[in-house]
Amino acid sequence: MLAITLVINNGTANETYSIEVQRGTSAYELFGSHADLKVKEYGGLGAYILEVNGLPENKDGNGKFWQYYVDGEYAKVGVSHYKIEKPATVELRYEKPNPEAYK
Repeated sequence: MLAITLVINNGTANETYSIEVQRGTSAYELFGSHADLKVKEYGGLGAYILEVNGLPENKDGNGKFWQYYVDGEYAKVGVSHYKIEKPATVELRYEKPNPEAYK
């Protein structure tokens, strides 16, 4: 089992959980175990998060979307493809995209 700090940040408040998961658990499974997710599946690309706990992406045209980070760094693979392999802080954030984070 791996010790994980899970953070769900809706842009105004954080929900933080200290949990243990099996090695190989996906970020998608991790978030889904502590939040109500609505997703769209894109075949080989995996799941895309549309809504978390009733808060949809780009609500009222605010330009905010659900993005996730591992140990403070923007994740560069889809949420259903990222596998937890070591203790980490995994955060789902509702925010405007930051192109600098994608480099």
